[in-house]
Amino acid sequence: ENINQPFTDYSPVLSDPTTMYYGSWVSDKVVLQGKREKHATFSRIYMSKRVDTVWSKAEPVRGEINTVNYHVGNPTFAPDKKTMYYTQCQEDDHLNMVCTIFKSLLSDTGWVAGIALDENVNEKGATNTEPALGKDENGNNVLYFVSDRNKGKGKDIFYSKMNADGSFEKAKAIGAPVNTEGDEETPYYDFQTNTLYFSSEGHVNIGGLDVFSTKATNGTWSEPVNLGMPVNSSVDDMYYFWDDHDGLGFVVSNRPGGFGLKSETCCDDIYQLYIKKIYLAVKGTIVNSDTTTQLLRNQPVSLYDADNGTLVGTYNAVNGSYFFDIKPDKNYKLVAMRDSFFTATQTFSTVGKDNSDTITFTLGLKRFEKNKAYALGNIYYEYDKFDLTPASKLVLDTLYNLMTENPSLVIELSSHTDSKGTDKYNMDLSQKRAESCVNYVVEKGIDKSRIVAKGYGESMPIAPNTLPNGADNPEGRAKNRRTEFKIIDVKK
Repeated sequence: ENINQPFTDYSPVLSDPTTMYYGSWVSDKVVLQGKREKHATFSRIYMSKRVDTVWSKAEPVRGEINTVNYHVGNPTFAPDKKTMYYTQCQEDDHLNMVCTIFKSLLSDTGWVAGIALDENVNEKGATNTEPALGKDENGNNVLYFVSDRNKGKGKDIFYSKMNADGSFEKAKAIGAPVNTEGDEETPYYDFQTNTLYFSSEGHVNIGGLDVFSTKATNGTWSEPVNLGMPVNSSVDDMYYFWDDHDGLGFVVSNRPGGFGLKSETCCDDIYQLYIKKIYLAVKGTIVNSDTTTQLLRNQPVSLYDADNGTLVGTYNAVNGSYFFDIKPDKNYKLVAMRDSFFTATQTFSTVGKDNSDTITFTLGLKRFEKNKAYALGNIYYEYDKFDLTPASKLVLDTLYNLMTENPSLVIELSSHTDSKGTDKYNMDLSQKRAESCVNYVVEKGIDKSRIVAKGYGESMPIAPNTLPNGADNPEGRAKNRRTEFKIIDVKK
């Protein structure tokens, strides 16, 4: 309540981490002037100081900018904090608010009387309001503002390029995808993240005006993104401001729960925003998975962004342990590689985590031997055929992943049959089945020089095809119908 009055409070901005400027219309009292009602009190720019988390009782800013008989508000500052842009507004004979953007300089006694910007910004006959300094989609310094100069299209966001001498070029509409047939208002540019925020009723929203964000990529603004709740609500939400250095910001809203006297949603109030800081990390140990307890020391571990493959960082696990700080709403992949071991990988996600947490994984590296057969899992075929079934492709996907994660390995993919049929027939069938497996993996992107197809027919059983009494052994034959791989070379 040191900030919010019973009527309208709006346009909060920080001049430094502990000083807030904003506009406030402390009363909506009207008087009869001739046959028309006119407001008897006027919006003014106020200032409040923050001590710890408490804002002081606001007072009108020092100087001459709170001009008599004009509504004054919408302050914004140049980087030097000694130049302020703001608006002066006055009701016309039709009770429409007509606004003009002014510029003021800070003196020893406060803000000097402002000077209106020229017609490159302030088009005659139009409202020009809500100034905000920023960058355009090409990185030029500009002044953003809102105007209704395009009659029939509501309020739109415009920008004027700032010259080296502080003057402004002819303003242009920001255009699509930011501006719509509805109203766009209260632009704010965050220089730390190069993000433009604004409020709109023309984009898909929760209700009324909602806050949206957009970023410039290759000279084009991205499709605006709704900031969602709790920044936005079912009523009007605007004048978004955020200071990442101090971790706080503001939004203006007429949502229920404010200080309005007339009704729950009569008047705009300033709300303070906080980002909940959470601290996330991933840690663990690297072990020889053949023993499960032997720590692998001096082992590098790499962390990747799983969505784009970018290396986030590498940690040398000198004592067999690793640790990474990680970020929210990311997908990650841990990778540990060591000579004569299969690469160990672990994917994980922080999407949806809203509390601090340390995720723990043990990475197990399994030693491999050349010319040793490793089971792939069951790859099934229809009787007397070598076409792969969907279930078999899933097994081969595992082989594809293994070869991708271990790019130095050259393998032989071996296919075996049981003893049903002739030796030659089984040899031919197993070769075709091995080749169908190899072709699948090569089509997925593995270099064909790294994988050799070899059919062994029934020549290398791992279980008896018949029982000791000569009867058929279906269980043994099933084990013999298998596909394996063995490492035949390791490229350096």
